[in-house]
Amino acid sequence: DAPNGNLFDLADLLAFRINQFYPEKALNSISTENIRQLVENLISIEPKERKLSSQILAEMSDSVFPKYFDLLYDYLRQLVRLPPDAKIIRLAQDMDGLLGPILEQDAQGLLLILVVITSSMRALKHIHCKILAQRLSCKIAKASPVMSAFITDRLLPYLLHSLNETDPRVRAETIISITYSLEQVTKLPASDNNVFTDYILPVLCQVVSDRSVFVRLTLAANISRLSKVALNFLGQSCDQNYDEELSLLHDSFQLIVSQLLTDSNNCVRRTLLLTPHSCANLCVFFGRQKTNEVILSHIITFLNDKNDFQLRASFFDNIIVIASYLGSQCSTILQPLLQQGLSDAEETIVYKTITSLASLIEQGLLKKSIIYELVREAFPLLAHPNQWINNALIALVLTLSSRLSLADINCKIKPLIDPNLQRNIHSFKNADLLKDSFHPSIPRSIHELILNSKLNIDKLFECLAQRKALRTIPRHHQSAIVFEDALYLRLTHEGMTDTIEDQLVALSDLIRKISKNKKNLVPKKLSGGIAISKRNTNRRFFSVTLRNAGNERPTHKKQTSTMNEEWLHMFGSNAKFVTSNDDDAENVIPVAHEAREYDQSHIQCPPCHQAVNDLIQHKRSHSNPLATIKWPKVTPFKPKGVLVAHLHEHESAVKQVLKVSDSSLFATCSTDGTVKVWDSAKIEGKNVVNRSRFNFISQSSLNPQAMGGMTYCKDCIIVFTDTNLVHILEIISSSLKMKLVTTFQVFPDIEGSIITDITSLNENTFAISLSDSSILAYDIRTLKTDQTKPIWKMNIEAHERLITSIDGNDYDNPSDFSYFFDTSRRRCCNIAPERFAIDSSVLQSDVLNTTQTISSQSS
Repeated sequence: DAPNGNLFDLADLLAFRINQFYPEKALNSISTENIRQLVENLISIEPKERKLSSQILAEMSDSVFPKYFDLLYDYLRQLVRLPPDAKIIRLAQDMDGLLGPILEQDAQGLLLILVVITSSMRALKHIHCKILAQRLSCKIAKASPVMSAFITDRLLPYLLHSLNETDPRVRAETIISITYSLEQVTKLPASDNNVFTDYILPVLCQVVSDRSVFVRLTLAANISRLSKVALNFLGQSCDQNYDEELSLLHDSFQLIVSQLLTDSNNCVRRTLLLTPHSCANLCVFFGRQKTNEVILSHIITFLNDKNDFQLRASFFDNIIVIASYLGSQCSTILQPLLQQGLSDAEETIVYKTITSLASLIEQGLLKKSIIYELVREAFPLLAHPNQWINNALIALVLTLSSRLSLADINCKIKPLIDPNLQRNIHSFKNADLLKDSFHPSIPRSIHELILNSKLNIDKLFECLAQRKALRTIPRHHQSAIVFEDALYLRLTHEGMTDTIEDQLVALSDLIRKISKNKKNLVPKKLSGGIAISKRNTNRRFFSVTLRNAGNERPTHKKQTSTMNEEWLHMFGSNAKFVTSNDDDAENVIPVAHEAREYDQSHIQCPPCHQAVNDLIQHKRSHSNPLATIKWPKVTPFKPKGVLVAHLHEHESAVKQVLKVSDSSLFATCSTDGTVKVWDSAKIEGKNVVNRSRFNFISQSSLNPQAMGGMTYCKDCIIVFTDTNLVHILEIISSSLKMKLVTTFQVFPDIEGSIITDITSLNENTFAISLSDSSILAYDIRTLKTDQTKPIWKMNIEAHERLITSIDGNDYDNPSDFSYFFDTSRRRCCNIAPERFAIDSSVLQSDVLNTTQTISSQSS
């Protein structure tokens, strides 16, 4: 009743308080009786007469408040406490359970969930959550027709804002979401009549020049659906200036479609036409005149791309739709385009041209004079070796016989078909009869020999034409005339007959054009390829370029700009933790702290600050003990190439040679399933048969299993097979024997994974790597008690790819640390302390070849 739309203004409220005013008129304006009674109860002057909120909710749970209100309220109250990303993930998990009761009772409750999603969109951090939020909003928009009125004002602004995201996947998903949500609008609010021209299209005009091809592809796939929605919105509005608004829509969409049809990437151009119903929707939107100016004029240029046959094929896939919309007046434009397709160098284009010609004839879109000219050029292709082209021509003959009169068939079409028939037929309405009556096709070898020949084919066709003319002369002996054309002689050796010669003469014009088109093809220059070269490297050795650090301790340099402001305030910049030279000082961002200008004794800080500093210093002192080790000088060694002995006991390839501790023994394993131990001190020379000292043969099956690699741990040789079996062999020096201690099977998490490498970590433990990017460590002491469970397991990130080699570093040092190395096909070397089994650093190789093996200083 009040001017501002409320029940009371200040004067009325004061009068109501002393029973001199009652808002009867305002209350009567509330159409719902239950709501009117609720308001009357809430404005009662006596507090005792006003009901509690729980009582109101219980009484009106069926009439005013839906039954799901309590559950939805509790759920949203818990949901609001979560971070935005966790909120979206939680909604995605519970969405199906939420939609069921809401849709059964009152679908307007979906608006509450939509508000929660849209309020979190701008604060999302992860790409997956951003995409998930858009998909959830589209799911809600489609759940009920009630949401149609809220899409343009409650959802669309947030989606358009997402087009400014940095990741192209989010921008592409936004285009899909905008299209999908607008298609759910059944009735456009009157206030949003110009939503396309004033709000959506100005943003899409910027997206069409997006730097990401994926975004432009997505726009090309959805632009026709958007044009259909825009035309539907315009039809719902009752404005007097319909033609003016339609012209504005045409101008904006013409700009977008023209840029997509002339995009630098052919995938974008193809996607615009090959999306189902895309070309038909655009033709309906633009109308006959704009279709000719915008679409047909642009897709004709697709035929000029000689290197992308798929782009040319997309033209013939869509020309039928465009021609059916433009009418028969476009037949003069289509004639040279179809003639160009018949002589295309790609056989797929020839096939699509013939099928397009048959469809155009069936719809009556070509004049008879144009049909006769095109058919005259197409029928010689009945001798083409491609069976698809032959079947398309038979379908063309059937279409002509059904669309043309009997007089036209006998006078115009039959004379063109007769030269290709083995016997005379009178009806062209049976496909099997036609297929059986045509001459066999030209052999593929002869056809390809002519097209790929570097000789002059004009001379060949002159020769074949002369021979054909001579065959028409009665009793003329052709053998008396000798043709010295080199290409003709090669074709005769391929089995060319007189019938094939006649077919080649009929195809001579098309073959000349096809041969010319093939010679005009420009091969594509591949860019961004990976140069692969063969490396002559031995197993378990790989060299990388490292910086010479001398004896100085390693430094940890981090940019202060990447630190959180609160952490930066607590711990300061990294300048006080880094010992660097003057050149490195440029990389440190100075942070102003006024307290540093005063004496440190006057600065008071919380006790946790000093504790954190002590913890950091403690961790830094144990971060890398490599810097404290004095490595022995390595003198260059060059083998002289003197053959000491020839060991030939292995019957197959030797996989690895292993030195046994500090003794004179060494071991070899082979793919013949054997492990042999040799004594270098007992080798007598190359002219004497040298025998191995110990032997082991795998007895797991009738066929010996190939050994894959081995390592040495405390008088034991650990060897693995290609079937994930691990054998532990103990060398007993006192009795000069080698015995099998135990054998166990490694069961990977992913079925089908195999062992790729093995290494020792210390005298009692060893590790194996699997093809599923996992590393398992075992203790020999527990394996001797038949406990085959690994002592620890570590997984390498999937993006670092297959583990190709591993190595353990078991040198002695004051910190008693052992480090573990593994390399992957991504040229990464991961370094992990054995004590914690977590990655401590990753080195990236700067060579082109993929990392194969590694070697530590201790080996």
